[in-house]
Amino acid sequence: VAHAVGFVVVSSCMLVFLFYFIRDLVVVVIGFYCVAAAAAMCAVLSPLLEGASRALRRGVVVPVINEPATVGQVAAGALSAALAGVWFFTRHHPYALALQDFMGMCLCVNIVSMVRFNNLRACAALLCMALCYDVFWVFISPLLFTSSVMIGVATGKGAPRNNSDDLTP
Repeated sequence: VAHAVGFVVVSSCMLVFLFYFIRDLVVVVIGFYCVAAAAAMCAVLSPLLEGASRALRRGVVVPVINEPATVGQVAAGALSAALAGVWFFTRHHPYALALQDFMGMCLCVNIVSMVRFNNLRACAALLCMALCYDVFWVFISPLLFTSSVMIGVATGKGAPRNNSDDLTP
């Protein structure tokens, strides 16, 4: 339960920080999104590629980092990095939404595969706190801040103060 409380507290601090500085950090946040999505796509695609072809299961040593990997992992990594790069440079076009959705789905699959709960009580506590977190930051925060913190960060507009045309994914 303590981890669930910590998660909500850290998330709230980060949300307020982004509310005030999203305009200044939007490219950094988008860059982190691309790196995380590329890693998640690689984790999702490499087992698919290795399952599709036996040749992709062969082990190799990656020259740049001198680490062992399979051909499927290298191919998935290259494909993932390329897809993240394509999305980064075409993110303002309508067709980039499909790629953004795929990247988001890979992130979700990767997170769900990594997160484990030891008991139902911790899971229920996190779920209840996440509900309170959402309600507070969407509906109650406009009473304390200039506007809804959650909506300001989600739209990439943040606190009303300066002009930037770039928005977060």
